[in-house]
Amino acid sequence: MAQAAVRASGECGTAAVFPAIPIVPLLIGHRELGLPTVVAPLVHMVLSVLGLPSWQCPLRATTGLWCPGCGLTGAIRCLVGGEWGAAVRMHPFAPLFLAAWVVVGLGCVLPGGVRRVVVCWLTGFERRTRLSGLVLLAFVAHGVARLVVQALAAVS
Repeated sequence: MAQAAVRASGECGTAAVFPAIPIVPLLIGHRELGLPTVVAPLVHMVLSVLGLPSWQCPLRATTGLWCPGCGLTGAIRCLVGGEWGAAVRMHPFAPLFLAAWVVVGLGCVLPGGVRRVVVCWLTGFERRTRLSGLVLLAFVAHGVARLVVQALAAVS
């Protein structure tokens, strides 16, 4: 999968194994994936700011349990409002998700040639650092830890 994604994104580097999957360059290189990834949260955020109904977390709505992403909307609203401490307390991954969201959004609107250069650079960066895989692993671990704390609080 990683090979096909990289090949489609501009033939950068060599194939990698998990967790060096170049997620951000994949989204930038394929606007049909990147733009919905940027627009959907933007619509959700605007609806939330305006106090209008938006979609809820399906896991939390059906089970009452928080998924790893629960709290990101409120945390990102705090970030945009300049309340960094409150944002990180609400969801420690909010700054990373906001940064990735901005990078993907800007990357998707770049002209083709510049976008290919950015995709190649980001692919190399993600493969060297394995940042996407590490963030994903930490994100899931945080979500599991939060579920354990929630379960322990319910028991006591």
